[in-house]
Amino acid sequence: MARFTSDSPNINRNGAPTQQRQVETWYKEHPGGSVSRCAKELGVSRPTARKWMPEELRQKRLKAAAEQLQAKQPPSKLKRILNIIKE
Repeated sequence: MARFTSDSPNINRNGAPTQQRQVETWYKEHPGGSVSRCAKELGVSRPTARKWMPEELRQKRLKAAAEQLQAKQPPSKLKRILNIIKE
């Protein structure tokens, strides 16, 4: 079993930060772009494109998805009863 030392040339120390910078730059240039499109255009995997998505963009997308789910759900029985009582 091979063991790497800290100065081993086989360790790619520049891979992740370079991909991180590429993905973050791509999302700044394409704020409405999808993870799949980012991965395809940069030649990285979808998990990498998802991992390095800027946090504020990720939070905004999660909030929008949660609002869409709330809008799709029918009102609960309690809300329907309260609406009937109000009328």
